[in-house]
Amino acid sequence: VSQSRYANRYDHFILAGTSLLTTEKGRHLFMEGTFEKYAHWGKALYDHIDLAIKLHHIKDVYIVEHEDCGAYTNLLDTSKIDLSEKSSEIKCHKDFAVELAERIFRDFHLNTHCFIIDLRGNVTLLDTKSKF
Repeated sequence: VSQSRYANRYDHFILAGTSLLTTEKGRHLFMEGTFEKYAHWGKALYDHIDLAIKLHHIKDVYIVEHEDCGAYTNLLDTSKIDLSEKSSEIKCHKDFAVELAERIFRDFHLNTHCFIIDLRGNVTLLDTKSKF
């Protein structure tokens, strides 16, 4: 961010496993009772986006995932989803991030950009949705 035009011009909204815990499609992948415990996080995210639009007239939302996320390994049922290989872990992150991006794009008409950061700090674009 410091090397872009967004330096000091953005809001942070961070919840452990944000895209994971705001899913609609992936509920069946959670350990029993886990999704319900954190279901209110989706509302918190939407409330924040709504306020950011009003206060700052935001046009873009950046969803940043990271490898070796404890939320994924502690909340998902590993008998239903494989996170043991890097490629399957990244696919899992991408699936949840893209689902969230699609919902934000649909509900708020904001450009969305999904990234993943590896353990060395390298950033890779997973997906982008833009009105333009």
